[in-house]
Amino acid sequence: MRPFIPDRLTSARYTDAGRQEWVALNLEYGSTFQAWRTWLLARSALGLSGAQTTTVRDVDALYLNQEGKRILVFQKGPYVVLLTGPGSATVERLVALGNQIQV
Repeated sequence: MRPFIPDRLTSARYTDAGRQEWVALNLEYGSTFQAWRTWLLARSALGLSGAQTTTVRDVDALYLNQEGKRILVFQKGPYVVLLTGPGSATVERLVALGNQIQV
């Protein structure tokens, strides 16, 4: 399990004008390889859940709806980023948020 535990975890929670919650989790690993290994595990699990692909920050990302939330996950360098928003949020809106994450 240790290889999948990040060196640093940063989280933020936002509430938009419609009082809907948005969450950003940034998992930082000691190397790009460690992050990539975690991304492969997440990609496999999300793929089984029916996730679809998109592009964020010039890398592949996966998104899906689960329990009334829209979830977006991507890996960039030593980071794995997980974003959640309301189920009614468009994928484009989550991608725009992901593009603003500084990694």
